[in-house]
Formats: sequence, structure tokens, C-alpha cells
Amino acid sequence: MGKLSTAASPALVAAARLAGDALKDANEQARANRDVLAATHTQFKLDLERGVEERLLLKSRK
Repeated sequence: MGKLSTAASPALVAAARLAGDALKDANEQARANRDVLAATHTQFKLDLERGVEERLLLKSRK
């Protein structure tokens, strides 16, 4: 598990910094490449952004 998380860290950090259209593109690319970890992470972030836009979730002011 340690080796997997260490190897995946740079890709996850890069995906975490994406937003908007770049995030959508990264999600589509991850799905096309069957990269389950990146696809899950980017889809989660897309869902969080949608929740904020639809005012279902509120961002912290911190």
C-alpha cells in the first residue's frame, strides 16, 4: 500500500490542483486510460464543485 500511494502521489497532487475545464479534461483522460484512481479523484472533485455551484455545499471561509 505504501508503494502504491507513493507512486500515485504526484498524479493525485496534480489532479487536486485542477479546476473547471482542465479538471473535466483530466477526468475524461483518466477514464479513457482506465486509470481508476485518477478518475475517482477527479470525479469526486467535480462533484464537490457542482455541490458548491448548486449551493448544496458551502466552502469554508478559511
